[in-house]
Amino acid sequence: MCRGGENMLLIFLRSYWKYRYVKIGQRLGFTIGFNVFGYGLMIPHDGTIVVSSVSRVGNFAVLHACALIGGPGKRIGNALYMGNGSKIVRPLTLGDNVQVSAGSLVNRSFGSGILLAGSPATVKKQGLRPWYEEQGSPWKDRAEVVLRLRRDIFGVS
Repeated sequence: MCRGGENMLLIFLRSYWKYRYVKIGQRLGFTIGFNVFGYGLMIPHDGTIVVSSVSRVGNFAVLHACALIGGPGKRIGNALYMGNGSKIVRPLTLGDNVQVSAGSLVNRSFGSGILLAGSPATVKKQGLRPWYEEQGSPWKDRAEVVLRLRRDIFGVS
């Protein structure tokens, strides 16, 4: 195949996968930008979920229905847990192991290992471990399997 044909094939494939991405997102109610999340993202329910394409969220995030991470400038660590209807707005930084209670509005930066609740959000509890460790054995086992597969396949920890 000539060079022009390869470029046309790449253009076609890119267009096809973008079309599929948009259609599946419309059917499920998700609008999530590319490469926003690390590995281990979990979305337990379908429903409206909007995540800005210029946000960056770490590994093992959980987003429940009607979650919003909107606008630019978000830097969020590993093990984020967002309850139903929770929102993260404005440029901010959140540490690892942050849990956002249902219906909360986070509009400023916070550290690691905390539970946020309210509108605007305030710290309700400190010293939290990752959500998958607090939820019990099945979730912790799944996280360990993902980490082991990542190490075995890609050679990274």
